[in-house]
Amino acid sequence: MSQRSHDPSPGEELPHPFDVICEILRDVGSLTRLIEIYYMVQEPGLLDILSGLSALSDDERTKLKAFLERREQLLLRLREDRRGALILEWREESELDRSA
Repeated sequence: MSQRSHDPSPGEELPHPFDVICEILRDVGSLTRLIEIYYMVQEPGLLDILSGLSALSDDERTKLKAFLERREQLLLRLREDRRGALILEWREESELDRSA
């Protein structure tokens, strides 16, 4: 998704906040989804993570999306290897995880 400029050109008016909200709502598809996104971005550090992910190439983003879509009752885990590389992997949900 391309980012729109937040600053209007000289002589151009700022959009009305209502118009901005309506456009965002149209893009996300439903009020429920918009509220979900709002609450998710309140998580500490999530916007920084999303900024990093937005810098991925289209090919890398496609691979990550496909990886995330393969989940079935699995929990995402992040681990670091000896060289400092971070690895995303799925692990099966344990009984202890389900009771939490």
